[in-house]
Amino acid sequence: LFSIISHDLGNPVNAIVNYNTVVQSRKDSMTKDEMAQSLEKMNLTLRPLQEFLENLLQWSVQQKNGIRIKKEKFSITDVADEIASLYQGSLGAKQLQLHTTTIGEVNVNTDKNIARLVLRNLIGNAIKFSPVGGRIDVRVNTEGGKLVISVGDNGLGISKDKIEKIQQGGIITSERGTAMETGTGLGLNLVREFLNALGGKLEIESESGRTVVTAHLS
Repeated sequence: LFSIISHDLGNPVNAIVNYNTVVQSRKDSMTKDEMAQSLEKMNLTLRPLQEFLENLLQWSVQQKNGIRIKKEKFSITDVADEIASLYQGSLGAKQLQLHTTTIGEVNVNTDKNIARLVLRNLIGNAIKFSPVGGRIDVRVNTEGGKLVISVGDNGLGISKDKIEKIQQGGIITSERGTAMETGTGLGLNLVREFLNALGGKLEIESESGRTVVTAHLS
C-alpha cells in the first residue's frame, strides 16, 4: 500500500513542479492564452491529487477509529450538484457530458458524509476512465427513505477479477485513466466499507464500453 501511495503521490507532485518550472522560466514571453493553458494543466493535476489525499485521510481515520455513522436529513440533489461542481474542470478538459436524474424524494435521511464520499469517488472514477467526448449518467433514486446512487459511463470497464477483489474488500491496483490519470485503488474499497457500515451495499456491472456502479445507502 505504501509503495502505491509513494508512486501515485509522486507523479502528480512531480508534474506540478514541472509545470511550475516551465511557467516560471517562460512567464515573460508567454501570451495570456499560453499562461491560461498552463494554469489549467496544473489545476487538472491538482484535482486527482486532492481526491487522492481525501481518500487517504478517510482510509486512515477508518483504520484508526472505525466508521462512525451520523444520519441527518438533507437534500441529495444539493450534494450531487456540489460534487459535480468539483469536477467541472476535469469534465471540460475531456469534453464529457454529465447528466443527473433524480427519482423520488429529494430530501433523504442518511449519513451525509458517506453520500459525499460515494458520489465523489463514483463520479471521479467515471471521469477518469471515460473517453474524450463521453457521457456520464448519475441516477439518484429514493424509495421509502432508502437512497440508491448509480453512476454509469461508456469508458474502459472493470475486469471481473477486479470486481471480485473489490467485493471481497481487497485494494486493487489502479490503472491509468484515458488521459493517463493515476490513482491508488482505495476509492471503491472505501465506498464498499462505508456502505457496509451503513447497512448498504455496492454493486458493479461492467463490460467493455459500459460500466454502472450502484451504491445502496440505508
